[in-house]
Amino acid sequence: MTKHIKKSFLINLLMVAICLLSGQPGWADNIRMGYFELRPHMYKSKTTGRPAGAAITFFEKIARTMGCDVTWVGPLPHARLVSYLKKGELIDGDPIMSFTADREKYLYFPETPFYLAKPNFLVRKDHPLIKIDSAEDVKGFVVGQFSQAANSKFVMDNYSFFKFDVIAGGKSLIEQQLRKLILGRIDAVHSLDEFTLMYEAKRFKLDSKVKMLLLPEPPFPFYSVFCKNQKGQVLVKKFNAAFKQMGLDANYYNELIRHELDLLDNK
Repeated sequence: MTKHIKKSFLINLLMVAICLLSGQPGWADNIRMGYFELRPHMYKSKTTGRPAGAAITFFEKIARTMGCDVTWVGPLPHARLVSYLKKGELIDGDPIMSFTADREKYLYFPETPFYLAKPNFLVRKDHPLIKIDSAEDVKGFVVGQFSQAANSKFVMDNYSFFKFDVIAGGKSLIEQQLRKLILGRIDAVHSLDEFTLMYEAKRFKLDSKVKMLLLPEPPFPFYSVFCKNQKGQVLVKKFNAAFKQMGLDANYYNELIRHELDLLDNK
């Protein structure tokens, strides 16, 4: 064995030993996270050209405690991102995702959600309804929705009460539904969180024409998720440990959201 080959062999052996002793494969030190446009949670900043938003800030902070670097992949169309997550290819996870039984088949969810959202209907400002107490209040509504988006428990429990207007492609999906709402082509737009629709309405200067009605159900949990493969299994364990170490709760994420709203107000 030549000196060069022997040296290379020893270096490789040392790297394997380090990984085994640490209990974490070396490839788990870099995380490729996919993201899509969902303001104020995640989006590509026109100012910096980099990913920005509350979920991006949150995940980068916790990744540092995990001892990982983050490579962001996107913004991707939502349907394509979900396809990548299902296949466990190209990306390792997504920084913000609601839980469903179907998603649990192909994703690892951490032990604790970092955000407790309030499901809602966005309706026109002049709509006489001021509060939703039961499904009877909104029976027959045509509800704007997005392809592969999760529905709230209220909507799923009363699914037969509604008709759905689902859009799957194109840019500014939320803007499309907002404009259809204002034109009276749909009765409401459904969202699992209380910030996204109003943030976008404000960004497109449509906020004076709409109002938000919270749905009568408990808050909806959101998580950072990882693909259900060997790497994802390592990452979710590291995430759980980092989350506990940092002592985070939902209030921290709400502060990040408020920061995004302040940025919008100052534009």
